[in-house]
Amino acid sequence: MNTIPKKYLRPSQTVAALQHVRSWLSKGLEPLEAARQIFDVYKEAKSDAQKRHLGYLMATFIETSYLELSDGCASRFGIDYVPQLQFVKGGMLYFAGAIYPDRMPEWHRSFSQCVTDFQQDREAVNTEMAKEIFEEDTLERTFVINSEEKIFAYSDNDRRSYTFVIADGCNEDVIVDENVLSDEPPKYYTEGGQFTSPVYKIKLVRQIFEYILLQIGFPYVRTKLTVMFYNQNVKLLNVDDHNDVEAWQGVSVIVASDDRYDYCIVSSTDMINELYYDFPAMREVKRMVTNALKATAIAYERICHSDKYIELTPSMLRRLTDDLFINS
Repeated sequence: MNTIPKKYLRPSQTVAALQHVRSWLSKGLEPLEAARQIFDVYKEAKSDAQKRHLGYLMATFIETSYLELSDGCASRFGIDYVPQLQFVKGGMLYFAGAIYPDRMPEWHRSFSQCVTDFQQDREAVNTEMAKEIFEEDTLERTFVINSEEKIFAYSDNDRRSYTFVIADGCNEDVIVDENVLSDEPPKYYTEGGQFTSPVYKIKLVRQIFEYILLQIGFPYVRTKLTVMFYNQNVKLLNVDDHNDVEAWQGVSVIVASDDRYDYCIVSSTDMINELYYDFPAMREVKRMVTNALKATAIAYERICHSDKYIELTPSMLRRLTDDLFINS
């Protein structure tokens, strides 16, 4: 039986509990018993703090295929405390948050001024390189994480998933090597030199983003990773040796000559009607996600020029991002 350890049902454990449940769901474990467990505890909850905490946990199950559970979440689990919740039923998209459109989301932490004042380099999405990768109407929903390293974040219209893209301009044959030697990050090799693995880099970006979402109390968001070699002459000589390597699991690596390359990042404009977003709570959600991406860009910039292999432990992530939040 898959249930949640009782210590994670206490309000003081919200961030740790969210991390536990997200890790648990990412492994494909059966969520039904855990959802029922939370419901049983919620029925006996005495305080708003505990109901809010259980609402955050229950929100992680909205993204599952259990439509009956999803349908009942909005009214049973204090979902009005939690932003950005949707589910699909009968081919229709529903926003659980829209049931309480006048209530603003409550966050665990707020971002500091260095985040809110951060300005992304929007010129990077106007380059010919970017226009080769993104369809025109997706560029508006593309956030520049790092213009120098050509790292972008792209969201579906409904904000249910984010794709992080790193575009590599290498124009030579490449030997791929994801092994970490001593304290150096994994390297790719060409006839003219070497460069740090873009797979390694894009995984660092995702790890930072997910940590920041945890800190503000944002519900589970699916993330996808894509590495794109956009020059026509590039060829990954030993790519077949790495398709099953653990470092590449969950990462889509694409070259320009690949038949998957043609507009890899395509429009999803028709997925939902924009009218669903036209209320204050959802505008607040979009603002907070933008600030989370800004914080990700700032934190990544602090480590992107390091020549040493970086393992983002929880303590390192705290040190890296502490000043990005207002201490409460």
